[in-house]
Amino acid sequence: IWMPDLRLINAADFKVVRPSAKWPYSYLKHFYTQKYANLLFEADLKLYLEVQDMNPFEYLEKCGVDRHSKIGKEFISTYVSKLIGGP
Repeated sequence: IWMPDLRLINAADFKVVRPSAKWPYSYLKHFYTQKYANLLFEADLKLYLEVQDMNPFEYLEKCGVDRHSKIGKEFISTYVSKLIGGP
């Protein structure tokens, strides 16, 4: 059974709260966001970034992730792989 971290549950209505920019981890570093992002990347990363009107570097910067970090490199390699039609 999937259970969100208790810190992400709003006590007033029990809805799951998404991590904010003030959260100690960026969106890409957050476990649940990583799982969602992986599914999104598999679906259509290029379309996602076009809808957000961002290139991958802008997206990483907005998330506070260094493009030279492990997560940044994985993100960029996934993006490039999708552009050239890879798995």
